[in-house]
Amino acid sequence: MKKLFHFSRQGEFLGKHGEEDVIKLIKSGLLKPTDDYWTKGMRAWAKVSLLSSKNITSAPVNKSPTISPAKYYLNPKILTVSIILVLTIITSIVVLLYLDGKKIKAGEENVLPSSSRYQGQLLSSEGFSPFSPYGQEIFPSKIISYSMTGFKPKVDTQTVSHFGSDDYISGVIVDQLQVGDTVEVEISGDRFIKSSKIKITINESVDYATFGPAPCYDFESLSHLTQTTPFNVTIRAKKNDGPVKIFNEVWQAHQINDCPINLSRRVLKNNRTIYQENLNTRNCIAGYVNENHPMIDLILAKAKAEGANKEFYGYAQGDEKIIEQIELVWNALQKSGVTYSNISESTISPLHSFQHIRLLEQTFSERQSNCLDGSVMLASILRKIGLNVSIILVPKHAFLVVYDSKHKNRLLAIETTMIGKCSLSSAITFASKESEVNLRLIETLLNDAEHPEYYEVDIQSCREIGIQPIPYSK
Repeated sequence: MKKLFHFSRQGEFLGKHGEEDVIKLIKSGLLKPTDDYWTKGMRAWAKVSLLSSKNITSAPVNKSPTISPAKYYLNPKILTVSIILVLTIITSIVVLLYLDGKKIKAGEENVLPSSSRYQGQLLSSEGFSPFSPYGQEIFPSKIISYSMTGFKPKVDTQTVSHFGSDDYISGVIVDQLQVGDTVEVEISGDRFIKSSKIKITINESVDYATFGPAPCYDFESLSHLTQTTPFNVTIRAKKNDGPVKIFNEVWQAHQINDCPINLSRRVLKNNRTIYQENLNTRNCIAGYVNENHPMIDLILAKAKAEGANKEFYGYAQGDEKIIEQIELVWNALQKSGVTYSNISESTISPLHSFQHIRLLEQTFSERQSNCLDGSVMLASILRKIGLNVSIILVPKHAFLVVYDSKHKNRLLAIETTMIGKCSLSSAITFASKESEVNLRLIETLLNDAEHPEYYEVDIQSCREIGIQPIPYSK
């Protein structure tokens, strides 16, 4: 059977390839040494830097040379080495037999995340095991902006039963369940997460299941988080009148500027295996667009004071008049000293992909922005004056798009990195027609499942499903 290698990069699944293609991908540079790989038989992911032609293809078995007993039997050195070798082989066999008992059935792939802290036994002492579908990490930006969406990942028929909240971020796996059993679970943190509980009585026949309450967040402290910070989470679980099981974990709360693009969700299957699925959370970018930010009024007042046109009327005078209004805003931002800056380094995550985005008050106070910061800033202001906008994501870049009054046709795109050095007309021409990833060129690729790297974050649509702006914080 053809041996397949699975590859991922920063928690995002890249695909699987046969033996004959892997060496070519490594030599061509398409696979990086820091990428992760896994193949059947491995109990954990490993780095591509450890992968070589020796462990990609099966080496031919060489016949051992015949050793003459008369020549080597009485040699003390050979005898000692032989004894050590035999003992090593016996030990290895015992270990392999032990591990084999813990392996999954043939043909089932237990594809786990690359970080060892998310691996291990499914069940621990007395039928309880802590389980966190998103790992021990939280993103305040998503928690706050998605708080009113009722976001529910899809669940297929092969996923084990879950009791409690669909929005749970931590809980337990409970084994040896029977109809009538009562399970109590409490989750609490020393910061960011307040105590939340559930008490469930099982009224259906299940062998084992996951249990988790809806998290009770401290939104105020999350909104002020300017540095990625560790904190403690305690999980308490109890079945019927049995003893309370306590699990203590160290979690990581990301800074408010970390916007998740793809979340890796761990799913427990009926065959007692865990697999990883990627969730597209790019719409979280809409949370950074804040049309109600108080600083926008200052920009609009400045634009009115310095421009020939003293009014912002949205689409009231037709689509052809919107460029005049955008130009007023563009010129006011230029005079405010906002320039392009690509400083966006942040912490890393072993599971998730995310992008550092400045909040509006940071962009205005620092007077600098990258492509995504600038798109968020301009989208916020144009939303304030009543225009329909979206943010287009392309590989390693982003730009702004403005729609017509009916929100059906894309009228123009704006390259926001040019805000500090070029006219609005130049920025529109570049983003709409001239760049290598201009709007007209990539329009058909947007939101196509085969091209996930091209994506449109429609701000109005995000608002309609409940994604709200991250509140301004002094």
